[in-house]
Amino acid sequence: RRRTQEALQRELAERQRAELSLRENEVRYRALFEYNNDVVSIVGLDGTLQMINQQVVDLVGYHPDELIGRGWDVVVPPHALEETQVRFAALLADQSFPLFEALLLTKDGTEVPVEINAALVKDEAGHPLHVQVISRSIAGRKHAEQALRDSETRFRAIAESMAEGLMITDVDDVVLYMNGRMAELTGYAVDEMLGKVACELLLPPEEWEMMRANNRRRMQGIAEQYEVRIVRKDGARRWININASPLRNSASEVIATLGAMTDITEHKRIERQSKAFSMLGQRLSSALTDHDAAQIIADAAAEVIGWDAFSLALYNADVDTMYAVLDIDIIDGKRTIIPSARHGFT
Repeated sequence: RRRTQEALQRELAERQRAELSLRENEVRYRALFEYNNDVVSIVGLDGTLQMINQQVVDLVGYHPDELIGRGWDVVVPPHALEETQVRFAALLADQSFPLFEALLLTKDGTEVPVEINAALVKDEAGHPLHVQVISRSIAGRKHAEQALRDSETRFRAIAESMAEGLMITDVDDVVLYMNGRMAELTGYAVDEMLGKVACELLLPPEEWEMMRANNRRRMQGIAEQYEVRIVRKDGARRWININASPLRNSASEVIATLGAMTDITEHKRIERQSKAFSMLGQRLSSALTDHDAAQIIADAAAEVIGWDAFSLALYNADVDTMYAVLDIDIIDGKRTIIPSARHGFT
């Protein structure tokens, strides 16, 4: 009898400890439930809302008392009801879901984007009790994402309408973006350039290190302007003026180079011609012989016009005769003066 009484006392003590532990767990759960920043709701197996915390007011405008006992469909937009029913049925069938995005219907009829984590809760015997749903507004994130998309759209609209070529490259000079004008300047399609090292496509190998050094200065926050002579896809050479600026992220960290590029080939040609004509006048005034003058004119023609082979003669109006002064031709790939006796012809 004494042993029976002791056993009863032990059983009573165990029950009291279990009840105390249960009350403590309930207090902790209630605190977690009420003070969670997210909306926490308990949905019965029949789809009715059994519990919901105060945060629901900020999310959808309903007071918890207005929702408890009602179906979850009261906060689901009509166009999303079918998809929600499929998910709820899958949860009851013990299928798990990762975080997913959905829309909730507010009291005033507007829709708010949310991120949802839902799980089926079971008792110790493995029997379903209810579904626990945690909902978090992602309206701010969605607004930021849309603002970013709008910003990208505006950037592309401006970039594609620019007269200059525009290119964005990373620290290793890998092309991240280029506009249509840049494709025209280089002869490469945009898809042919994206992901490629720009200097290796557009510059001779001896200039690669120079361009990499430029990029390293960009990573230090230095903007600069310089000229390079690129090699187009078709092999043609073009002079390009580059305005290069560091591109920063929201944390002001330099992440890339933004280069605005202008074709200055024609400007270079005119500049070269002007310089050659200026030098021509100066040098001709110091020529001592017809041959010296012819050589000066030949050098200027090669610089300005690109002539490699030609003949030059002087005209004597008194006798109506032209005298051959200089013959130049290409021999074995070299520009060579052809010796000849001076003669006249009419």
